[in-house]
Amino acid sequence: MSQVKQKFIENNAVSNAKLAQMAQGTVKGNTALSTGNAEDITMTKLLAMMHAGAWIKDEDFGQGTVGTQGYASVVAGAGASVLGTFIAGVTGIISMATGTTATGSVVVHDIGTTTKHLAGAGELVCIVKFKLNVLSNATNRFSLRLGFGDTTTAAADNIDSAGYIEYSDNVNSGNWVYCTASNSTRTKVNSTVAPVAITGDNWMYLKIVCNSAGTQTDFYINNTLLGSITTNIPTTAGRTFDTKFSIAKSVGATVTPTLNIDRIYQHYIRSDANSANWRL
Repeated sequence: MSQVKQKFIENNAVSNAKLAQMAQGTVKGNTALSTGNAEDITMTKLLAMMHAGAWIKDEDFGQGTVGTQGYASVVAGAGASVLGTFIAGVTGIISMATGTTATGSVVVHDIGTTTKHLAGAGELVCIVKFKLNVLSNATNRFSLRLGFGDTTTAAADNIDSAGYIEYSDNVNSGNWVYCTASNSTRTKVNSTVAPVAITGDNWMYLKIVCNSAGTQTDFYINNTLLGSITTNIPTTAGRTFDTKFSIAKSVGATVTPTLNIDRIYQHYIRSDANSANWRL
């Protein structure tokens, strides 16, 4: 009786050259309503599938463009400004300065409305590439809020938000505070991480991730977890919000471009994205 030898392929043993050839401009995937063999998917088809499953907004503030492009701004106080700025090494930035009055402020928010999102209808993500040129202090004190929000007044706290961070030198020893808000009831948690004033081509990255059920929001600085919040995340109808980035001065009269933002990325992964009704 002859012995039957089992044949198998070792893990990671198949090179790209050994795989089946693909049509030009395609990727391998499966568009069927059930498990099936891999197929070649065109870029057009892939883009349509992505659009069916997600809402995405990515603003890079193109070099040389004066203004906020896909965002609107509200400026208050003499000398306060928000401008598109030339800078080496990046696509373009907006630069926010609070001006010469002790109550100067700037807010930048998603254009058109501050009520695009509601937590609990799919994963919500906001990533902001930013830097503080100066820190708040007793001579020139300001408060900063970055993330999801629903007000266009810089000094006003958010009424509804799936997540934002805030900072001032006289709050939490100058460390970041991460927050959620629902109908003006807020959860605020003190972190032990302090912002830094950054010069040159160095940036900080804020990432806020609210899960698809709207039951937890995670906060990251430079991809390191600050912490998570599971309370006061707005999921009730009417408790909508968008994105808001603001600085509001309370002491001082020095004009300094306080906050630079290079890029704002948002996505919303729809809860029904993988439903058979949305398969293209």
